[in-house]
Amino acid sequence: MNQNLLNTTPSLNETNHSRGQSIDLGRGNVATSSARNSDFDRGLSRASSFRSIVSDTDTWVYDQNSLKDAPLASKLASPNRQENFNLELEKLRIELRHVQGMHAVAQTENIDASRKLSELSKRRSGESMKMKEIIAKEEVAQELARQEIEKYEAAAREAAYLKECAEREASERKETELKAIRAAKEKEKLEDALSGSTPQYRKFMWDEIVSATSSFSEDLRIGMGAYGMVYKCTLHHTTVAVKVLHSAGISQSKQFQQELEILSRIRHPNLLLLLGACPDHGCLVYEYMENGSLEDRLFQKNSTIPIPWFDRFRIAWEIASALSFLHSSKPQPIIHRDLKPANILLGGNLVSKIGDIGLSTILTSD
Repeated sequence: MNQNLLNTTPSLNETNHSRGQSIDLGRGNVATSSARNSDFDRGLSRASSFRSIVSDTDTWVYDQNSLKDAPLASKLASPNRQENFNLELEKLRIELRHVQGMHAVAQTENIDASRKLSELSKRRSGESMKMKEIIAKEEVAQELARQEIEKYEAAAREAAYLKECAEREASERKETELKAIRAAKEKEKLEDALSGSTPQYRKFMWDEIVSATSSFSEDLRIGMGAYGMVYKCTLHHTTVAVKVLHSAGISQSKQFQQELEILSRIRHPNLLLLLGACPDHGCLVYEYMENGSLEDRLFQKNSTIPIPWFDRFRIAWEIASALSFLHSSKPQPIIHRDLKPANILLGGNLVSKIGDIGLSTILTSD
């Protein structure tokens, strides 16, 4: 038994030495308070186990001393072994105090860490509340922005609708004004036509007439009278007869204006139709009569076939109808004064028309 106790002592020394090294290593490597607490707990458990071993050893030694004889007790109580045992015990006590100090430091650090953790939790809670307030304010701001966007879109739609209404109203007003202007012009034209104050003929440019007649080519001349030459040409896709008065005729502007006035205001199926004029150069534009004059047909000029008697009677009736119309015209009667077969022109189907009324006279009431 004594030998076992002696063998146990070195093993306890080695165990305590290894425990001291592990505690020192733990003290040098642990960086956080939780790691230190675990090392301290292991140290305290080892110190408690050592205390229990020492207490059991002391009890066993005491029991053995009471049972064995004096020579065995003298062996156990040898000074050298007692000294080693006391030394190891003192080392364990020092280590225990050191571990207790470290445990106290660890507890202090743990308390500080808990306090800091509590402060961080409070700060985090406060920041969380602030974050919630910020989120709530952001939601309110988004709602306000959405409402403003809706108001803007509604205002834009209303503005677009008002603009469309204004444009439509302006278009309708413009169209109404144009209609009113056209109606006024039509009314004015109608009044002028009824009153006879506006000449009913078209004004041609002198360049147009010169170009159409190829500068008054002899090949296009179809007649010659006392007051001018007559040319066949095409104006505005229509075959016409252009009568160009002589200088002497142009100088008599009163007669020229009188012919224009008479021909532009009267309409009869058997009166030669005036299509237009160039007043500045004394030109009159008539409809073209393709069968020439009654005189040429009666004398069978250019070997034309004779006119049947039925058509002769009809021509006579048509001329009489035209003269009756001139004599009974209002407000003043018109006398031709130069009626002859040369001034009676024949169109398609030998329809007769009276022309060359330049010498016509407008009778007055006197």
